[in-house]
Formats: sequence, C-alpha cells, structure tokens
Amino acid sequence: MTMLAAGDDKLGEWQDVKAETRPDAATRSNPTTGLIENLFRREYGRLTAILLRTFGMQHLNAIEDAVQEALLRALSVWPYYGLPRDPTAWLYQTARRVMLDVLKHGRLVNAKNAQVAAYHKLFENLPADHEVLEAYQRDSQLRVIFLCAHPQLSRELQLTLTLKMVGGFGVTEISQALLASPAAVKRRISRALAILRATDAPCDLPGAADLNSRMDAVLTTIYLMFNEGYKAAAGKRLTRPELCEEAVRLAELLLDGFPDRRPIIDALLALMYLNLGRFAARTGDLGDLLPMEEQDRKRWDQSLIASGILHLRRSAVGDLVSRYHIEAAIAACHCAAGEYRLTDWPRILHLYDQLATLAPTPIVRLNRSVAIFKARGAREAFEALKEIGDEKAMDGYYLFHAVRGEFLANLGDFPAACEALTTAIHLCHNQIECDLLVKKRQRLTMPR
Repeated sequence: MTMLAAGDDKLGEWQDVKAETRPDAATRSNPTTGLIENLFRREYGRLTAILLRTFGMQHLNAIEDAVQEALLRALSVWPYYGLPRDPTAWLYQTARRVMLDVLKHGRLVNAKNAQVAAYHKLFENLPADHEVLEAYQRDSQLRVIFLCAHPQLSRELQLTLTLKMVGGFGVTEISQALLASPAAVKRRISRALAILRATDAPCDLPGAADLNSRMDAVLTTIYLMFNEGYKAAAGKRLTRPELCEEAVRLAELLLDGFPDRRPIIDALLALMYLNLGRFAARTGDLGDLLPMEEQDRKRWDQSLIASGILHLRRSAVGDLVSRYHIEAAIAACHCAAGEYRLTDWPRILHLYDQLATLAPTPIVRLNRSVAIFKARGAREAFEALKEIGDEKAMDGYYLFHAVRGEFLANLGDFPAACEALTTAIHLCHNQIECDLLVKKRQRLTMPR
C-alpha cells in the first residue's frame, strides 16, 4: 500500500480540522473509533521510536504530544470520513507535521536558527516510501527496546518503560498488568526517564561489548510480559491477550533485527507459540479455569503449535541451551500428548532437572515437584517440596500452598490439605484461580 501523498485533498481536509475538537457521544459509539484506538496503541511505539531516534530523549515530552495529537486528529475526523487507505501512514504523516510545526514556531528548540534548520532538514529526510519506512520503523523500534533495557534501570523499570514506550500501553493498563497503582506506574516511568536523561543514554543499538547483557535484559522483559499476559496475577481476568501479542511482536522484531542471535530468540518464540496454542483450552464455556486433565485438546490451535515446533527446531543450532530452550521443550512435551494420560511425565521431569540446574529458582523447583508428583508419586514430590519450604518467597506464594494441598490430599491427610488450600485461597489475587481452589477444597470436605 502506497503512502498518502502530501497533497492529497482528503488528507488536507482532515488535517485542517482542529485538534481540540472532541467527538460527541454518537461519534464515540462509532465502530471506527474502536478501530482507531486499537490501531493507535499498535502504532504508538513505532511513531514514538521514529521521533525519539530523530530528536533524542531530551525532547520526549514534545514527541509524546505530537504522537497524541495525531490520535486526537484521527479521532476527530476518521469517524466522519472513514479510515484512510493507509491509516499508519496517515498517523505518521500527521505526527511528522505536528513536530515540524512545533519546530517552526520555536516551541521545541530554543536555540539558534541554524540548529532549528538542522533538525528540520533531518526530519524532512525521513523516508517517505512505504517499504523503506517500514524498515526504518523496525530499526527505530529496536533502538527504543534496547534503550528501555538500559543497564541503569531495574527489571521493574525496564518492563514498565517497555510497555509504555514500545507497546503503547496506557498507565491504567500497565497498572492492571503489573499489580501496581496508577500513581506508582507514573512514578516508575518518571524515574526511568530521569535516569535515562541523566545518563544521556543514546537511542541506539548497543555495541558488541554490551550486546549480550542488553539482549538478556530485553528477552527477560519480553518473557515477563508474556507470562503476565498468559496468567494474570490479579483481577477478574485469567489472561491478558494484549500482553501476549505484544511480547510475540517484540520477539519477532528482535528476530528480524538480530539474525545472528536466532537460537535464543527462536527458543523464546517457541515457548510463547506453544503456550498460545493451548490458550483457548484453559477455560470452560463459563470462563472457569480448567485443570490440565479436564481441558479439551480439540480446542488447541494447531497452527500456533506448528509455529512453536518450527521455532524450537530452529533454536537447536549451536551449543547454547537457555532456560527458554528447556521451557519450550517442556511445552512441546505437553503439546505432543493428544490425551492427558499420554503425557510423558518422566521426560518432563528430566527437563525440569536440567532447568533446576540452569535456573535454580524457587518457582522452578516448585514446578519440578509437580513433575515428580506426576512421574513418581506424591510422597517423593512432597519431600522435594519440603526442600523449598523455607524460602520466604514461597511462604507468601499461593501456588506453593495449592500444590502442597494437592500432595497432602493425595497422601490422605485431608485436614492438612484443606488448611493448605485455605491459605492458598487467601493469598490468591486472581478471582478465576481462587474459584478453582475453592472447588478443590470443597471436594476434600465432601462425605467419603
């Protein structure tokens, strides 16, 4: 699809509409408005990345204003005139013109005319050809992804800033995803931006010397984003598909930009696609969470699973074995079982043994205990669980108590199992998961 020409009559008519115009109630209910909002979040990161690459962190506020202005103009005119033939290009052109207008009026650069002219020339040289622009956008987004993974930022700040700057998520969405208040999210964003400005961090790709550490931070951010989307930690929703979609998009973007890093990126993509392939089967018709043994495997998306297997095969190049490789292999084992009873639990346990060596975290050891339970029985699993019972993090983690309750019930200690499940219910913040835990506890108290 070609770019809209600068002299396009309809484009000129649309852009003459004042940004202050707000749609009335009828306009807000227009289906086009919803399409605009979805499109804008998808394009926010791209537009911000291009402008940020051009003008730098010191002008971030003006850049965000220009991008938001493009949305306001779209909301003002598209519901009336319909979507332009290339909405992305329209938003890009509009944001670009807003920035140029800011430059011309001297509101952005309070410097000599020569500096203003240099910015103007730089911005005017941005690509206009659609395919060239797409490549430029991808490269610009990669730069911003690595900017958000700056080593001076904590993992918490990296994830928050990536959701905001690259994903285009609003403060409310981020607060819901990360279990933080909107005020806390705003503070995190402000703190992250202040650090980047103080370090004069360039919007550029890292050099060979620090590429490994920065790539690790980026992949961890994407991994955490996907996990939160796949199983929301709190609220009334079990999943947040928008976070999963954004995580996959960013990983695909990395794959295009860093073909020499394919094995580890392919491994992460394999893990995400294999999990997404089983996404729909996790809930029943009423939205209730189903245990794995009760899930309808006919609802699996075989095309997504096939994509995951393809990425897993591609990841098996070279000697690198990351946690993403092992977790993807575990997911592949689940996908290979057409029926729950055919699940290869000994193989899964072997993989968890490898993962526990590579990443000996309490969560990994908890999951390993479940694999022991399935492969060897509750008694050995309970002994493995006791080995991580002293971890402080586990004492406040609802799944630790839920798993403990299941093991105890299998061993016949129903009072202790009920007590463990009660603790899990009190610690659980996701309503759908709580409902499943309540059902499990009720089964234990039924007459035998």
